[in-house]
Amino acid sequence: MEIIRKAFHRITHRPYLTPELRALTGGELLLHVSDTPREIHSFVLRLLDAIRPAVFVHTGDFVDDVKLEHAPERRHIHEHYLKRLIERIELRAFCHAYYVPGNHDDADILRSASRTGTVIEVPREKTEVVRIAGHRFALGHDIPRNLPECDYALYGHVYGHVHLMNGAAAKNGALIAPGNSGEEDGTFGNDGVHRGRRRSRPYLLNGLERVNVVDLRSETVYHVDYPMDTDRYRKLHEGPVGI
Repeated sequence: MEIIRKAFHRITHRPYLTPELRALTGGELLLHVSDTPREIHSFVLRLLDAIRPAVFVHTGDFVDDVKLEHAPERRHIHEHYLKRLIERIELRAFCHAYYVPGNHDDADILRSASRTGTVIEVPREKTEVVRIAGHRFALGHDIPRNLPECDYALYGHVYGHVHLMNGAAAKNGALIAPGNSGEEDGTFGNDGVHRGRRRSRPYLLNGLERVNVVDLRSETVYHVDYPMDTDRYRKLHEGPVGI
C-alpha cells in the first residue's frame, strides 16, 4: 500500500513523506533542493508547506527547463519564473532561505528577486561553508574537486559519482575511497534514511537526485522523491544542453 501511495504522490506532483518524517514537520529541519524546472515549482512549495523547515537551501538552476547558459535569449522567461518562485518561497516566513546560483542562473536576477534570503555566489566547482545550527554546510552548485572541511556538502548539477582530487569519489551520502565499491561505506539504509550520528567524513547530499531533509538535532538525513518526469522537464535527455 505504501508503494502505491508513494507512486500516486509522484504522479500527482505531491510530496510523499514517510511517517517518521511527518512526525518531525515544523522542527529544526533543513530542506535542500536543486535544479528545479518550473513544472515542479508547485511541488517545491507544497513540500515547504508540508515540512515547514527552519532552513531552506536551493543549490542552483532555479528554472532548470530554461537553460540560460545556452539560451540567453530566454532570459525574460527565466527572470519571470525565478522571481515568482523566490517571492513564494519567502512568503513562508517560518524558514530562512539560502540560494546558490547555478550555471543556468543569473546571480544579479537572483539577488534582485530575494528580499530576505541569503544569496551565495561561488565559482564553478567551489563552495562556501556556512554554519547552520552549529553544523558546517558547504554550499555549491557543483561539488568541488577539493572538498573543504565541513559536516555536510550540499550540491546539485550532476548525477552519479563525482571524482575528487584525492582520488576518492563522491556519491549521494558517502565518500568512497579509491578501489572501494562504496558498499561498506554506504551511509543510508534501504528506506533512504540514515539514522544515528554522522561519520567522520562529511555527508555529500546531491539535490539533483532527490530532495534532502536534514534533522539538525539528531543529524538524521531523510529523502523525498521528486515528481515523475522531473528529469524530462530538466531536459537531461538532451545531453550537455540539459546539464
